[in-house]
Amino acid sequence: MVKTDLVYSPNLRGVDLGKFKSIPQVLEELGISRAALYKYLAEGKIHAKKDELGERTIFKFEPEEVIRFKDTMKKKREPGKSLTQG
Repeated sequence: MVKTDLVYSPNLRGVDLGKFKSIPQVLEELGISRAALYKYLAEGKIHAKKDELGERTIFKFEPEEVIRFKDTMKKKREPGKSLTQG
């Protein structure tokens, strides 16, 4: 099933992100808090494109980037496996 590209959140009603994922979508997919996501962004562990919409900054995440980060999180949680092992 294909989800709509429009984001309906209190801050971004009807903003078309195209192929990108919004913060609420990324939070749901990764199962992390907003604070954790901002921390990972600040540390450069996950990357997003930033767009200005009036006075707001919108973070847009490439689906592939979210998958890469999710895989990194999964490997980190596996005992006995380092992040460099593939």
